[in-house]
Amino acid sequence: MDTVFRNAVLILFLSPAALAAQIGQYHVYELTVSSAEQYANPFTEAALHVKFEGPGNRVIELAGFHYKDKEWRARFVPDKPGTWHYSAELRGKGEPVRSSGAFECVPSPRHSFVRLSKLNPYRFEYDDGTPFYPICQQIGWGVGPKVGFDAPDASAWVNTDCDTFMKAFTGATNLMRCQLGCGNAKAGILSGAEGLDRYDLEKCLNLDASCRRLKDYEWAQILTLFEDMSLWGDAKTAFGSTRDLATYKTLKSPHLPAMEAYVKYMVARYAAYVDIWELYNEDSYSPNDFLAHLAQVVRQADPYKHPIMTNYERPAERWCEILSVHEYMGLPAAEVPGYLSKEFARFKSFGKPVLYTEFGNQAQLGNDDPVKWRVAVWTAFMNECAMGFWNMSGRKVPPKDKGGPVNAYLGLESRQAFRVLAETTRDLPVAMRPTIPGFTSERPVQSWALTNGEKTIVYVHHFRNHEETVKLAEPLQVWTGPGSYHVKWLAPATGAVVEEFDAQAAGNILPLRVPEFKIDLAARIARTAQP
Repeated sequence: MDTVFRNAVLILFLSPAALAAQIGQYHVYELTVSSAEQYANPFTEAALHVKFEGPGNRVIELAGFHYKDKEWRARFVPDKPGTWHYSAELRGKGEPVRSSGAFECVPSPRHSFVRLSKLNPYRFEYDDGTPFYPICQQIGWGVGPKVGFDAPDASAWVNTDCDTFMKAFTGATNLMRCQLGCGNAKAGILSGAEGLDRYDLEKCLNLDASCRRLKDYEWAQILTLFEDMSLWGDAKTAFGSTRDLATYKTLKSPHLPAMEAYVKYMVARYAAYVDIWELYNEDSYSPNDFLAHLAQVVRQADPYKHPIMTNYERPAERWCEILSVHEYMGLPAAEVPGYLSKEFARFKSFGKPVLYTEFGNQAQLGNDDPVKWRVAVWTAFMNECAMGFWNMSGRKVPPKDKGGPVNAYLGLESRQAFRVLAETTRDLPVAMRPTIPGFTSERPVQSWALTNGEKTIVYVHHFRNHEETVKLAEPLQVWTGPGSYHVKWLAPATGAVVEEFDAQAAGNILPLRVPEFKIDLAARIARTAQP
């Protein structure tokens, strides 16, 4: 990567050359301000504020954060090419430390943050309107130097280096969910050991490295601020027990200022890297007014106004902009598309994007289920939703008689299928909406279709079983509108072209011949002529 697009770290009071610095559009510009003062608690006794002024009179103000020792930093993502001026002020003991300067933002191929689509209430896009169709995964707390990856069996956990992992999944998944575990003594940024107003800087540095890695590979990121799982037990955290509605999850909590300070610190440190904020993970006890308050703290602190959600989802709450859904299934793969379609319809009734942030199997099925993962991501896309997995590919878990979640093994077969979906749909406009997917008197298949009149995509699934070959005697009757079309049938497992042909719509309906198949097929249909 050209050095002009790398992160810039400027020591403001030492580096006159900073005035000539260049940074790529949508890259992270990082500046450092140091103090001569020593603080007993630098997190609370000093604060850095920075104003950025850019092209078109654009002004963005943001808070910095204590980085280490006597250093404070601020991270900024310029969204417009041109000259940006900044002024920084560190206030604490004694006279404020002030500094100012400028840098040049130059065009780069990197996209902006992920946004909610302006054209489709269920989709995501970048600022320039380019679609973002997420396939999400989570591997725990950030992307560390070693990652569980492609174990052949259940005999031992297999690790690999993170770059090998990222290269293997780039193009297959494009969104990483990271849970911070705040308040959890084992994993949290804030363990409580040093008090509620201090943070574990070593863990912050590790998360910094994870964030940079994701940006380098151009992945989007969800950051979950509070680990919880209150539905499953009353766990102890630094702020209190997860089911405590008297002194923790309440606007009257004595710890509310500490929670607000923690949220502001994490926003200051990571907003330049995050695309979506998630307040809690698997929390079923927080009152709506408590969550609404935390969401407001995030919104006021975040200069980029990233979307906010929580899990379990609060679909009726205005501040909850995305529905973050979890599901661990005991259903066989053939039954999954029909079941998911009904669930997607239920969640979509709230008019917001639906993003499954955890999806996987229950123990009786094991975690190695690539056909289920494939039909799930295709069904999600065709229903204007998105699928994510807790990736446990460090070890294969064999089926057991009973038990809870075993998450998902995303091996080579799954990555290939995910890439096929990504490559097949990458250029499809977010304005494509569901259409009549195909009348037929035969009922061995389910079908879904999306269209914008010029482009149409169809997905068919054999729901009866995945062993017998399906051969439809009748075509699917897909509503495309009148005209002539070119049809290309693809194998979702491999991307191989199964059949190509031209077809003519009869009125608004395109009689679509379906090649024989066993599990699923997808068709790209392009209008070639008006009627």
